[in-house]
Amino acid sequence: TIKDFDSLTGRYVLQSDVILYVINGTIGFTNVDINLIDFLRKNKKTIYCIVNFCDHKDHITVNGGFDKIFYVSGTHDVDIPIFSNIDHAHNQNIPIIALIGRTNVGKSTLMNSLVKFHRSKVSPIHGTTRDTVSEIVNNRICYMDTAGYLNEQYFVNHIINRKRDQSLQYANGLVVILDYNQPVSQLDKQCIYYALKNNLFTIICFNKTDLDKTTHHSIDYLRIPSWIPIVYTSGKNNKVGQLIEQINKCLKINTNINTQKLNKLLLDIKGKLQMCDNSPCTIKYLVQSHNNPIKISYFANKKLHINSMKFLIKNICETFKLSGYRIELLFKQKQSKKY
Repeated sequence: TIKDFDSLTGRYVLQSDVILYVINGTIGFTNVDINLIDFLRKNKKTIYCIVNFCDHKDHITVNGGFDKIFYVSGTHDVDIPIFSNIDHAHNQNIPIIALIGRTNVGKSTLMNSLVKFHRSKVSPIHGTTRDTVSEIVNNRICYMDTAGYLNEQYFVNHIINRKRDQSLQYANGLVVILDYNQPVSQLDKQCIYYALKNNLFTIICFNKTDLDKTTHHSIDYLRIPSWIPIVYTSGKNNKVGQLIEQINKCLKINTNINTQKLNKLLLDIKGKLQMCDNSPCTIKYLVQSHNNPIKISYFANKKLHINSMKFLIKNICETFKLSGYRIELLFKQKQSKKY
């Protein structure tokens, strides 16, 4: 009966509008299934029956009794219906913020603090979160707790990483969670690299500041670009105000850059820029060529020096308040006039 559910599951069952009731298609309905379904019907719940393991030829056929019936194979990703907050948020243009990071950096605890109730299961065991957990807050923002990055030497870890990356395609922004009290790991670097190569705004979040140990992450060692905002949180103590403020700030940013103001900035800092051969800057003008991701084209007879590119990007971010957003500079060959 419903009494067999733990308190969290029972709460969701009674508050839900639609129940996805999963059965083993090779076994059929057990007595427990029948009792639970009767309970749900008495509570006037909409029930979708999900018949799993339908890759087997001898799976059962369900004849009515449910609002909808789906035949699927979770093992082989066959005909899996999508029912999630992520889909709803994506269809309603509600921004989706994904929490990513290696295992045991406190993503689930932070998720619960952001949504203000126990949404994700918290455990000291590595890899507790294996599927993406999402929640929409006040119908204005959707938070996504993802599985921690794992070493792919085991096949199951490869599957977990693949499922996480599939859900991230819907994200509008990424929050990379790092453990404030642990030394930098290779997986930390991979998470940051993954975030930076995507065309989404990125925030670096040092979590577990409540532990206050003496060994902390070296920001200089991580080489985080200057345009990436860094915040400090304690999911355990619900100290997430700095993170929420930074997320809201990133969401409000206008990524359309005025061409006139962009070239005024170029004039102001042109004397500090050098071309790839260390000669004085010969850029004629700048123009935004793409909005998402932000791409700025510069027209010159040769490419900028790498340090000058970083300096220009830093100034563009600061001038137009594009904190968190990745900017890409594109070289456009300036054609010489023919007479």
